[in-house]
Amino acid sequence: MWRKPKRSLWTSGEDLCSIPLCTINGCCCGEGKETKMKRVSTSHLQQLAIFTTMLTGAGVGTMYYLMQKKFAGSDYHRLALQKLEESPAAMESLGVPPLKVYSIHLTDRHNRVDQETAQIKIPVSGSKTGGYLYTSSVRDPNTNRWCLKQAVLKLREGQTINLLTPPPPAAERLLTSSTNEDNEIGNGAAWTGAG
Repeated sequence: MWRKPKRSLWTSGEDLCSIPLCTINGCCCGEGKETKMKRVSTSHLQQLAIFTTMLTGAGVGTMYYLMQKKFAGSDYHRLALQKLEESPAAMESLGVPPLKVYSIHLTDRHNRVDQETAQIKIPVSGSKTGGYLYTSSVRDPNTNRWCLKQAVLKLREGQTINLLTPPPPAAERLLTSSTNEDNEIGNGAAWTGAG
């Protein structure tokens, strides 16, 4: 006794060929009844392709969003931005407020994170200019907390600001530069007087 195959993609459209049902269902009864397979219309295949593409795109978009959210919520990302906000020289150079922090580029070779180290390049900008905050963090195995080892802001114009060893405040720089000038003048006067 022959059974009709379950409905599949090959059940509508024109006849393609006649295939014995026993070869489809895998039975070997030897009876020679045949069934006809039909082909799927092109419009159904197009709809299936469009649906699959949209589903895949939505999945990739969701993965990208979740990865960005994970980076933005991590301790190594938060520590780097906190250090940037604590640096008056960096904030002044960027023209902050407002500070804009953008999503990191997942394909950038500077962005590497594993269980013990995190090296990321964070795009930032202000009202004057923008640049990248290059950071490197290490997880302390005893406390399981991240420690910032490097935080350098590189501006578009080429200026580099090390956030872990900030430049001295303006008053100290003036005092230091005037002391250096006095020493240079004193050394020069002693040299010219001796000659």
